[in-house]
Amino acid sequence: MHIFAISSLLILISCSALSVFVFWKGQGKKVANILGVFCLAVALWGLSSFKFSTSPSKETALFWIIFAHMWIVYTTILYAHFVFSFLNLNRKKLLIFLYILGTVWVIGNFFTEKLHLFTAKFVFNQFYYFDWSAYKSIPYFALYFIFYVLLLGYSFFLLIKSYKYSIGFQRQQLKYFILGSAFGWLGTHGMYLL
Repeated sequence: MHIFAISSLLILISCSALSVFVFWKGQGKKVANILGVFCLAVALWGLSSFKFSTSPSKETALFWIIFAHMWIVYTTILYAHFVFSFLNLNRKKLLIFLYILGTVWVIGNFFTEKLHLFTAKFVFNQFYYFDWSAYKSIPYFALYFIFYVLLLGYSFFLLIKSYKYSIGFQRQQLKYFILGSAFGWLGTHGMYLL
């Protein structure tokens, strides 16, 4: 097994465990439920990455690549949802719009071949991976810009703004949450190095 498959498996295991822990300890609180679903979505992304990187055929790998991108869309939305909930911000209309936009993109990408933005190629003589030519497409760039630049940027802006005006325990929570989140989201961009 190669290092990408191992790291994907570690994401699957750790985020699944974290999801169970958050649901168990959160005792039905809304913010904990959203965080638990977020962790579950990241775990499913890890599963998808593991599956496409260990797939024996290009067709199977492509299915799992598309499945992985579904979770990429939903993790950004769920992250923003968690931030809004954690900070007690009412962004219901924005969230409805984002969930609808994300779902339309996912359904379109799964069920309309002309919208499939991805192809798979064999890399390092080991596994199938994204063919990054998809980034030249306008729909993918728009998706990346909306979810990774605007939505995550807005979420971090809200966290930093809240940190600036917080005190005590909440300030410490926000500091570690911002740092952990920054490392986590920057880590996903390590995939671009391939």
